[in-house]
Amino acid sequence: MNGGVAILLERMKTHPEEFFNHGSRWNNLIMDFERSLDPAEYKLLEEGIAKCRQEEFTQKVMGKLIGEEREDREVLNTGAVSGSVTLTTSGGAWTSPTITIPPTK
Repeated sequence: MNGGVAILLERMKTHPEEFFNHGSRWNNLIMDFERSLDPAEYKLLEEGIAKCRQEEFTQKVMGKLIGEEREDREVLNTGAVSGSVTLTTSGGAWTSPTITIPPTK
């Protein structure tokens, strides 16, 4: 096996994030030498990159989920809410200067 191919395959195991972006230095290097590499070894590199991209996808999904959960918690933990309320009665309009809603536990 080509030494560079072997090195990159091992690097994918320890630093998959270096292969996440299609424009990364490793992906560009592999594409530059695609025609010079043994087809079977190039296929191994493609498969390795695909595994790295799958890991990236999982991380992106988890990041979105964690972000959504954080947003939900921030909305729930904002504390008291203040504002004004206008009520209309048969006797005319009434405005309360503030209304406070205690946070739920």
